[in-house]
Amino acid sequence: MKELNCAYNDIVILDLKQNVKLSQLISSYNRRLNTVDLRNGSNKILNGYESLVLWQNQNLFCVSIDDTSSNSIIKYWKEYSDTQTVFSLDCSTTSIRKEEIDQDTYSYPNPLFTPGLIHIGLNRTEYPTYISLYNVLGQKIKTECSFEVYDNRKCTVTIPNLEKGLFLIRIFYSSSYQDMLFQTQ
Repeated sequence: MKELNCAYNDIVILDLKQNVKLSQLISSYNRRLNTVDLRNGSNKILNGYESLVLWQNQNLFCVSIDDTSSNSIIKYWKEYSDTQTVFSLDCSTTSIRKEEIDQDTYSYPNPLFTPGLIHIGLNRTEYPTYISLYNVLGQKIKTECSFEVYDNRKCTVTIPNLEKGLFLIRIFYSSSYQDMLFQTQ
């Protein structure tokens, strides 16, 4: 396959390691996409105008590639990718880093009756870019939980109807994220 257009899908993983003839990949507006692996030994084929288009994939932070020394090709790719997306030989270590929750960051009510609102006090000046919800197995339940920032340092997150249990809110910022646990009743 030389060209692949899989925009506007619920794709989570694109593993293209076996596709050595790929010369164009368009995978935009895939809200769930979090993994793209292009380590097929022939990334240099993806070198033309709009050869790699990865816009509006808010969960895609890193794309695995063959070679990071070809700055001219990566420059093309970055023009058609989201700002948080990096290109790396090893996506297990990306530029998005986890920050520990400090003592001034809090959430209430905890436990929470769902559906409902959970309030989070933020100890930083940067607003979240988006917030996702996970179960304790690490499975994403909801991307882009609706939230509202007020009083500059507080955030209200709308939580959908959930079974009784333990859940994780992941708060994403431009270059980092924080995890907070909460319980539902």
